Amino acid sequence: MAAAGYQRLAFGSICDAISLLYKSDPSKEDLEGMDLFLVSEIKRPKDGSMEIKFLTG
Repeated sequence: MAAAGYQRLAFGSICDAISLLYKSDPSKEDLEGMDLFLVSEIKRPKDGSMEIKFLTG
Protein backbone atom coordinates (compact mmCIF):
# COMPACT_ATOMS: atom_id res chain seq x y z
CA MET A 1 0.00 0.00 0.00
CA ALA A 2 2.84 2.40 0.81
CA ALA A 3 4.46 1.56 -2.51
CA ALA A 4 1.33 2.71 -4.34
CA GLY A 5 1.42 6.02 -2.46
CA TYR A 6 5.08 6.54 -3.32
CA GLN A 7 4.32 5.76 -6.94
CA ARG A 8 1.57 8.41 -6.98
CA LEU A 9 3.98 10.92 -5.41
CA ALA A 10 6.65 10.18 -8.00
CA PHE A 11 4.53 9.87 -11.12
CA GLY A 12 1.18 11.47 -10.26
CA SER A 13 -0.46 14.09 -12.41
CA ILE A 14 -0.96 17.75 -11.51
CA CYS A 15 -3.37 18.37 -14.42
CA ASP A 16 -6.43 18.79 -12.19
CA ALA A 17 -4.59 21.26 -9.95
CA ILE A 18 -3.61 23.33 -12.99
CA SER A 19 -7.18 23.28 -14.32
CA LEU A 20 -8.32 24.49 -10.89
CA LEU A 21 -6.26 27.66 -11.45
CA TYR A 22 -8.48 28.56 -14.40
CA LYS A 23 -11.82 28.00 -12.67
CA SER A 24 -13.15 31.16 -11.07
CA ASP A 25 -15.65 29.43 -8.81
CA PRO A 26 -15.42 25.61 -8.91
CA SER A 27 -18.47 23.69 -7.76
CA LYS A 28 -18.40 20.96 -5.13
CA GLU A 29 -18.88 18.39 -7.89
CA ASP A 30 -15.89 19.80 -9.79
CA LEU A 31 -13.67 19.51 -6.73
CA GLU A 32 -14.87 16.00 -5.83
CA GLY A 33 -13.98 14.78 -9.32
CA MET A 34 -10.43 16.16 -9.23
CA ASP A 35 -7.30 14.23 -8.32
CA LEU A 36 -5.56 16.63 -5.91
CA PHE A 37 -3.39 13.98 -4.22
CA LEU A 38 -0.18 15.96 -4.84
CA VAL A 39 -1.59 19.24 -3.48
CA SER A 40 -0.57 20.15 0.05
CA GLU A 41 -2.15 23.61 0.28
CA ILE A 42 -4.48 25.91 -1.67
CA LYS A 43 -4.80 29.61 -0.87
CA ARG A 44 -7.06 32.16 -2.50
CA PRO A 45 -6.24 35.66 -1.15
CA LYS A 46 -8.70 38.52 -1.29
CA ASP A 47 -7.07 39.92 -4.45
CA GLY A 48 -8.49 36.96 -6.42
CA SER A 49 -5.23 35.18 -7.11
CA MET A 50 -4.62 31.53 -6.22
CA GLU A 51 -1.61 29.80 -4.72
CA ILE A 52 -1.22 26.03 -4.92
CA LYS A 53 1.57 24.23 -3.07
CA PHE A 54 2.54 20.71 -4.04
CA LEU A 55 4.00 17.90 -1.96
CA THR A 56 7.74 17.48 -2.28
CA GLY A 57 9.79 14.41 -1.64
